[in-house]
Amino acid sequence: MENIEIEDISEDGHFSYFSELPDEIIIKIFSYLSPYTDIKHSKLVNRKWNRIISTNESHSKKIFYESLHNGNIKWQIHKQSSYNIIDTLVPGTWSGKTRRSKVQLPNINIPFPRFSHSAVVLGRYLYVFCGSTSESNFSSSTYNDLHRLDLSMRTWQKVKTEGLMPAPRECCSMVAYKQKSSKHLYRTLPYLGKLIIFGGWCQPPRNRVIIGPRFFDDTQIFHVHESRWQRLNLKCSPTSRAGHSASVIQDKMVLFGGSQRINRLNDVWVFCLVTLTWSCPPIHSKKPAERFGHSQFTLNDTTILIIGGCGGDANTLFGDVWLLNVTTWCWSQVKVNNAFSEAPDLWCHASVMINGDIITFSEEKECPYCKIPIQTYNVPRDPPLDSDVNCSCGRIRNGNLPSISRRHLQMYILNCKDVLNKSVCTWADYKYLSPSPLSRKLFTACTGVNEVLLFGGLINDCVDSNKLDNCVMILSANT
Repeated sequence: MENIEIEDISEDGHFSYFSELPDEIIIKIFSYLSPYTDIKHSKLVNRKWNRIISTNESHSKKIFYESLHNGNIKWQIHKQSSYNIIDTLVPGTWSGKTRRSKVQLPNINIPFPRFSHSAVVLGRYLYVFCGSTSESNFSSSTYNDLHRLDLSMRTWQKVKTEGLMPAPRECCSMVAYKQKSSKHLYRTLPYLGKLIIFGGWCQPPRNRVIIGPRFFDDTQIFHVHESRWQRLNLKCSPTSRAGHSASVIQDKMVLFGGSQRINRLNDVWVFCLVTLTWSCPPIHSKKPAERFGHSQFTLNDTTILIIGGCGGDANTLFGDVWLLNVTTWCWSQVKVNNAFSEAPDLWCHASVMINGDIITFSEEKECPYCKIPIQTYNVPRDPPLDSDVNCSCGRIRNGNLPSISRRHLQMYILNCKDVLNKSVCTWADYKYLSPSPLSRKLFTACTGVNEVLLFGGLINDCVDSNKLDNCVMILSANT
């Protein structure tokens, strides 16, 4: 772009041929630029480019939102080693077939396979921290490394850090916070990025005489612009825990729930990101049941939503939805419609919020009567009668059931557009989409620019049980 003469800023009066191209051609050229870097710089060139790019960005967002609902999506699975191997899956167009591309990359800093890690998107990077390698108490390893994926180049970097690193752990919370920098730094660095982690747990080294998990209660901040860890010495902080949730609302981080060995928690803590202090506000209403493994989202400047989780004396699996008003500190339960299409096992499958909808990635739904994953059949609402030839899901009863050797991730959509006004949300009807990535649990999902980024996890189908993964799975519109 440096050699292109632009009519709006040309000083020598030369005619700009690029400016006279039809908008459709310019949009096509811009489509090859990264939305994380190049597009932002291109908007600063002149007014015409800014107008075209802004209009196209709005159009692309609309297409992405619509594609999530109508199933017109594609998966790109990045398997990175010495080569970047990309498998592209487009549900509904092939029967399990994939389109593969292979590009050699100098990519030696790929994270080890892991699960129960934490991940956030900040700027042009996906940050991944901590995690575990095994569910076994005697063979597991936990990490305290920090990696980031350049979302523009799709390459990994292991972040070299200063300061005292956090202890290895899993199931901690990590949020990203962008704070305006001081005046003397504003021109070169408008925002200072921070990653805030809290809690987590790990198994002790195998050479210990007493075997028992260790839970953490430390608050640590990673200053992105300095690449430096800072451990806070605080007099008041939440009790040690893991599997809790956290999200940023204005200049605060709100934390809820978690687990302590045999105990489950439902308390709320607030961390001020300006004063770096914790407080525990009094709750003036009925609380959600104690839980861990739930998801939490910030809806606006005053409201936080939680969904799912696991808790209770018998480790009950929850599918309920609650709102927390951070002004009145009152909880309110939300009515959930069409629970037949609810995502299975909300406690160990990741969710994201996109345009007022919660998107959960979980395995295929299982028929409650014939216990077979539902694929091209219907979600049963009533049990079959004794005289029925078919099961409620559509399969022939007492026949040869198809062998389902592998299970795959499916997308479940919870419409939350009326959750604030009417205190109601609705699960969209279940649609089976194939092909898609292998089913897994305890992975992470983050939103990028018109895409969702999934990383890692513990593959939990009947063929590759307990197999770890370090692939990056990217969901986008099939355009």
